[in-house]
Amino acid sequence: RPRTVKMEAAAPAPGGHRMAGPWEDPLCAKHLGWEFVYNWKNRPDTPLCEPHGTSSGFSKSNKYWKWLDHQSHDTVFDLQNVAVQPPAMDGGPAKIVLSCLEHKAQGAEVPHVLLPQIAQLDYDPKTYQQMCGGKAQFQHPVMLMWRFDFPNVYHGLEGLMGALQTALIYELRPAETHMAFVDGQRAHKYDVLFETAFAPSGELAALTRARRPLCLRKAILPASSRTGSLWPTSFSPQNPCRGSGADFLAHLVDYVAERFAIHTLH
Repeated sequence: RPRTVKMEAAAPAPGGHRMAGPWEDPLCAKHLGWEFVYNWKNRPDTPLCEPHGTSSGFSKSNKYWKWLDHQSHDTVFDLQNVAVQPPAMDGGPAKIVLSCLEHKAQGAEVPHVLLPQIAQLDYDPKTYQQMCGGKAQFQHPVMLMWRFDFPNVYHGLEGLMGALQTALIYELRPAETHMAFVDGQRAHKYDVLFETAFAPSGELAALTRARRPLCLRKAILPASSRTGSLWPTSFSPQNPCRGSGADFLAHLVDYVAERFAIHTLH
């Protein structure tokens, strides 16, 4: 019979039925399952802004078990009160403007993973005021989406799974989290995957099409999934879940299928 699955706000704590499920062994849970996401959720936050600015932001990085040939490392971002300028069509990274001074803490972890390719962080209160001063903010959380090699369904699923993984890390319900494509790409048939898994917004879509700034109360930059995240890693010959099945990935797939009103038999 069909499984009814809810995308919970946070991954279950250790000992929960998902963490110690009958078909997910401990090694699988640690490297490709709920325990992995739970541990990332509890990684320390790296501040991006000095205190007392209008904006604030934090990054949270984690390393993956190195099944793949490239470096297994990824970063997610939680930004408050930011302006986002989408690029011109195929015109390069989006610009994310923060109304604060860049944090100068010694030894702070530099959020480097793929940022030069997808987004430029500008710490510029004056530009923020020019872009969003006096404008109403979009009040709902917004997942900022990039599509890498977007005609490719495999890479599309990388991005989707990375975004769903990030929602769990930040305790967001995807169905209540809006999304915006800020990569300058044209609309594509695979966009429906993101628009169904998250909450689409006609207002945000109209602004990005017009290349107008987005003034956001809360913006999330998801895991890229291109540096060894859970989706591509699941295809590795060294995947420890091959004998038992990855309960976490099955949970994400069930969620997407339910959003599309697709019922699967188990």
